[in-house]
Amino acid sequence: MTSDAPAQSASESDLARLRRAQILCAAVKVIARDGADRARLKDIAAEARVSLGLVQHYFRTRQELMEQTFQVMMSVSLDAWHRFADTQPDPLVTLFAGLRLHAIGSVTFAERWGFWMELWASARRDSALSAIAHEVYARWTGPFRNAITALAAADRATTTATHDHTALVLMSLIDGLAVRSMVDPAVVTPEGMYDRLVDATTALLSIAADESRAAAQVARAAVGDGTLTEPLTPEFIERILAGHGNGVHAPN
Repeated sequence: MTSDAPAQSASESDLARLRRAQILCAAVKVIARDGADRARLKDIAAEARVSLGLVQHYFRTRQELMEQTFQVMMSVSLDAWHRFADTQPDPLVTLFAGLRLHAIGSVTFAERWGFWMELWASARRDSALSAIAHEVYARWTGPFRNAITALAAADRATTTATHDHTALVLMSLIDGLAVRSMVDPAVVTPEGMYDRLVDATTALLSIAADESRAAAQVARAAVGDGTLTEPLTPEFIERILAGHGNGVHAPN
């Protein structure tokens, strides 16, 4: 009897993580579709195809669910870039892959950027979400800064400002183009966003044009052919949760 206890405990833990992932995945979709302020627990339960009681079992309050949804989406958005960086020795290709993942990510453009725009809007009124927004920017800016530093150390890039400042400028360009694409998609498509980001980065870092074109094509092929990306599903989020020790925060 006692020998079955660990297996049973592990099975219950796996089920709990999958249920949480199912609810978090639904929350992302509802927030992107309806807005963070209008995302109700019953709508998230309906999207997840679970009962309202089950949502409240895993997330004690709506605020807790909102905070963990934004945190897990941050980890989802970084997952592909980290996997790519682990196997790519060229910092320029890694840099452009990061740019491309902002434009062509695992989640559809409107859903992904609609979600982040809701975070920005909500963060203005919610100190807890403001802290999460700050962490989002810090975690995204870090890999950009590291790639810029590596390129400068190899004399492949030149900056007139600090690497932190240059990375912040890149993030600002990404945000601005994403907003323009959301409200005016006929002018800025996701592919057009990527091309503009590559051109701006090439100029900002004084990278040789031929080197930039070659690296941009490698990044385009790697991200564009689906090698790095996958649809946002409960199973995908479950894997992210498992990588964070059974959850972005420890499960209830």
